[in-house]
Amino acid sequence: MRYNCDDIKYYLDHGDKDPESPQDFLNHIDNCQRCSRIIGLEPELEETFALFAPETLPVSLEENILTRIMKFEKELGEEKRMEKLLIPIVGFFSALPIFLVAWFWKDIRSFFNSPDLTYTYNNLSSFILEIPIPEIDLAGIVTAIANSPPIILSLITITSLVWAFSIIEAQKTLK
Repeated sequence: MRYNCDDIKYYLDHGDKDPESPQDFLNHIDNCQRCSRIIGLEPELEETFALFAPETLPVSLEENILTRIMKFEKELGEEKRMEKLLIPIVGFFSALPIFLVAWFWKDIRSFFNSPDLTYTYNNLSSFILEIPIPEIDLAGIVTAIANSPPIILSLITITSLVWAFSIIEAQKTLK
């Protein structure tokens, strides 16, 4: 809306009414010397008035909200459709091994009856018994650690880092 000097005077005289387009209102005051003198706004007051003047939206708010609602409802519908499909698919693949075992039970049973499992078990146990178990000298390890300051300092450093991390995480969870 374009304002003329009479419109500006009317809005100034009737302070209870706000202009329809505050930006056009301010533009007229800036460009018209007569209205600028009538108002006599100081630059600071004029800047404050300009800051509080609402700006118009480039797209209608109603259209923007409706498009977002439509998009949300579409996404929600797709999620529900996927949930409805997911349950039968998971159920099918969960029951599939049971059906396969029941269908091929005779073949599975004959397979496990054919090999001699005792022979395999005896060979495997004799192989495991032949593996030498190393002797671990715990007293020697403790002595080496106790007599090595770099190892002790590195253990202290690792412990302090773990504590610091724990304290930071505890503070985050308390917030």
